[in-house]
Amino acid sequence: MFTLLPWTFGRSMVFSACIIVACSGGINYAFSVYSSKVKHVLSLNDDQLNMVATFGDIGWGVGFPAGLVYDRLGPRWTLLIGSLIGATGMGLVWAIVSQTISGTVWTLSFSYAMATFMETWFDTATVVTCLQNFPPEKIGLVLGVLKTFAGFSGSVLSQIYQGFFNPTVDGFLLYITIQLLVIPWTFAPMINVVPRNQRDVRMPTQWGIVSVGLTIATLVLLAVISTITSIVKVPQSVQIVITCVMWGLMALYFVLACIDTGSLVRMRSSTKGMLINDDEIIHITEPTPVPMRKSLNVWQALRTPEYWLISWIFYAACGPALMMINNVSQMATAYAGKAVSTGEVAVLVTLTGVGSGFGRLSLGVAAESLQKKFGISPSASMVGVVALSLLSVVWTMVTPHAGLAVGCTVTGYAYGAYWVYLPILAAEYWGVEHLGGIYAGLMLCPMLGSLTFGYLLAGRFYDVAARSHHLPAAPGPPTPPTCLGHACFRTVLLISTASVASGLLASVALWWIRKRKKAQDSTRGR
Repeated sequence: MFTLLPWTFGRSMVFSACIIVACSGGINYAFSVYSSKVKHVLSLNDDQLNMVATFGDIGWGVGFPAGLVYDRLGPRWTLLIGSLIGATGMGLVWAIVSQTISGTVWTLSFSYAMATFMETWFDTATVVTCLQNFPPEKIGLVLGVLKTFAGFSGSVLSQIYQGFFNPTVDGFLLYITIQLLVIPWTFAPMINVVPRNQRDVRMPTQWGIVSVGLTIATLVLLAVISTITSIVKVPQSVQIVITCVMWGLMALYFVLACIDTGSLVRMRSSTKGMLINDDEIIHITEPTPVPMRKSLNVWQALRTPEYWLISWIFYAACGPALMMINNVSQMATAYAGKAVSTGEVAVLVTLTGVGSGFGRLSLGVAAESLQKKFGISPSASMVGVVALSLLSVVWTMVTPHAGLAVGCTVTGYAYGAYWVYLPILAAEYWGVEHLGGIYAGLMLCPMLGSLTFGYLLAGRFYDVAARSHHLPAAPGPPTPPTCLGHACFRTVLLISTASVASGLLASVALWWIRKRKKAQDSTRGR
């Protein structure tokens, strides 16, 4: 693997940097915050707006290039390349929306796809690196915390919008463009795969307590903010203070590097006899390798039934979830029967992000504990996640406007859990040596699901329903009708229910296959 810099940081310092990078994305999760402005500037109908959102999902779903670059060049180059791609795309989105340059729905869609394409680069650089840096008993916790911050990155952006930019969308988009350059280029030098003789060192108990505690504190802060702002109007000065406190909590993750130092300082380099310390930058050469179980490459993984079952689960279950996440603004208006404020939409986006965060954290921690204490494998607990996803679709289909907040939270919870289970299952089934390419390939499936349910179905059924259920036309130039009532999304939600139900059956099949293979391995062992 090519190395960008001749030094390496310890695993907890790397983990802390990965958290900050994970929070700097979230463009697609926050789409509903600025989708109304996009729709107004370009006079888009809902079908066209869904096309823009779907192109964004296509961008972050095309993960093969990032996986191949990671396997060849490592996490630092992967992160830097993704940063340049994302900032270029988001800069074009800002220029079109602010009308600095003229653009069509197609140029906006391709620009937005380029912007969200950076998500797969960031995700591959952080997730695969952390999978390789920590011992197996901490993988669930590490992925739970990391994916939690990736999940509510949209909530972080929503809070930044509320605190600094509301109601100006143009400045917010320019801020995102700058952030996509500054944060990755600042923290990329701190992200690396640690030498193998560090990976299996036991983690201090305090490390897990502090990491979970900080994550819960950030999630609770976002949940409380969402609740308060949905009841009363919070002054913008208070929103600014809250945003700064939120970033301060995330910066405290670097305390983990100090806690983990106690376990690593006793390790010595096999070639230089140097103490390995998390808060030092050291030069590592030829670390003594530890035995690793056999890993499958991408082509070998493609020949296993587990690969295709996981692919179908993520297509059939994540596609409807992404459709609902991308249509929060339209659903809020349709269910309310009238136009809703940008602030209400931002609250729903935050609740979705908070739900996603709790899903990633709780099930990331629980996945390993369930297997260790109760013998419930990740494949088995995955069945419960898909069942919860099915429940969220049914709830969203039948709930009145007041219950939409619950639907957003449950949808976010289930959707967040998927992104913890994907790398856990991939590492368990096929090993970590070629995980970059395998993991990035599986990320295509939610993108295809979003294309199906978001663009091909939701937008078209919405526009059909809007012809008979819509807001009165406003004076001035004609604009696409805004659909009102549950009929706007009823058909696509019925189809989504059937799709997620098929994903539930696939998850049961996956659990049964893994259970049978483990029984066969146990029999051979005897």
